[in-house]
Parts: sequence; structure tokens; C-alpha cells
Amino acid sequence: MGVVARTTWEGPKIEAQTYDAVEAALLAAGSEVQTQMQRNIAAKKGPSAPGEFPGYDTRNLTLSVTTERMAPDRVRMGSPVFYGRLLEYGTSKMAARPWVVRSFMMAKERAKARFDSTMRRLLGGGDRHG
Repeated sequence: MGVVARTTWEGPKIEAQTYDAVEAALLAAGSEVQTQMQRNIAAKKGPSAPGEFPGYDTRNLTLSVTTERMAPDRVRMGSPVFYGRLLEYGTSKMAARPWVVRSFMMAKERAKARFDSTMRRLLGGGDRHG
């Protein structure tokens, strides 16, 4: 008497599912950073002091912040408006009102947790503590 086991190699299918999960998890993590950026910019109406988050007037900067896929393993969070960079780094006539890197640092742990939970959900993994 014996037992016969049979398996089918599904490497390409698993690879595709993994890439899809990574992309979805990166976008989910990026949305955490995007939300933090928008909150920080929308916190104060009017001019801001050097070193503070930028204040808002028209909300154009706040509404322009997006998360976009750059490659299967890369997303970008930020704004395409030209003055976003000027606010982040300052100019020869205006001190910086950093908002991109500071927002990222504020949201980093939430973004990591969101990435991890999305990967577990999409790939069917449980909560592993080890």
C-alpha cells in the first residue's frame, strides 16, 4: 500500500500575484503619506512662518497631492504644482516651508503597517509573530 502525491508548479501565477500584491500595498502605503501631506498643508489658512508647514490660500497644493505608480515596485507621493518644490526647499528670497519629507516621516510607521496588512490580506498570510 502506498500514497501518491502530485503537485503542479504554478510559479508564474504566484509571481504575478505577488507583483500585484506589492503594487497594491505600495499604493495603499502611499495613500497614508498622501493623506498626511494633505492634512499638514490644510492645517493653517494664510501665510506660514519659515520652517512651518505651508499655509493654504486656494487649496491648490492640497488638492494636487497624489500617489502615483512609477513602476511595479515604486510609487511617488507629492504634487506637480511648481511651487510645491519652492515651498519644500525655499528660494533665495524665501525660507523653506518643508512639507514633503516631514509628512513622510510623520506617516512612515502607518504606511509600513498599511503595506504589511495589505500584503497579508492579498496573499492570504496570517498575522505572524516570531
